[in-house]
Amino acid sequence: MNAWKPFCIMSRVNTKPAINFPSNRAHYSGLGHSEREILGYKCKRILDMGRVRYLEANGFQSYLIYYVDSLVSLENVALLAIRK
Repeated sequence: MNAWKPFCIMSRVNTKPAINFPSNRAHYSGLGHSEREILGYKCKRILDMGRVRYLEANGFQSYLIYYVDSLVSLENVALLAIRK
């Protein structure tokens, strides 16, 4: 775990980790870190909604449930499906 110490340091409980990326290298996409984070979040929601629509088309009532704050975990969405 010591290898990760310079890159990810938790400053306080219930806050996002402070991530220090090397500033001398540009990402191949040309996007900054925060832009890639937002884009990744939107992609996850598109995939989640596709799953919801698929389940609904196949006889399920489905919901996306945000069960914890995104400051605690970015993986904070559960898919609940109930057969109709």
